[in-house]
Amino acid sequence: RRLKTRHGEYGVGDAQRSRHDLSELASTVQSALKNLDGVASSDVNLKAKTVLVRFDSAGVTPDAIAQAVTDSGFDATVK
Repeated sequence: RRLKTRHGEYGVGDAQRSRHDLSELASTVQSALKNLDGVASSDVNLKAKTVLVRFDSAGVTPDAIAQAVTDSGFDATVK
């Protein structure tokens, strides 16, 4: 069975926690997304402050993805 995947871009804002360096931001966000059912991959663009997420829309919603990023300590919005 082939997954129907979608791509979503999420803006990642300022850290809610203090003193995050850029590499920690990338690994923290990717770890949070890896734990979500339905997320196939994520690509953090530190310069643009975005995360491009490939996901199965039957398994996870864009809002749940944004919430996972927010729960990991960073503001996130669906773009």
